Amino acid sequence: MATRARAIPLPDEHAGPSPSVQSSARTGETADDDVRRIGPVYLSLLALSVGIVTGFGALACRELIGLIHNA
Repeated sequence: MATRARAIPLPDEHAGPSPSVQSSARTGETADDDVRRIGPVYLSLLALSVGIVTGFGALACRELIGLIHNA
């Protein structure tokens, strides 16, 4: 069964900005207002935890390779 790709309509080049851009321009909001800021301490703890989990994953992968190699 073949599936057809749906055509995505292209925006009109001469239409101007979309209504969402116009509304944010009127209210003075920018796209950065919706972005949640992360503090440096929280970001450092997150990076440390990702590094620890990655290290354990590397050790597990090493043990699996050794298990297969020595079998």
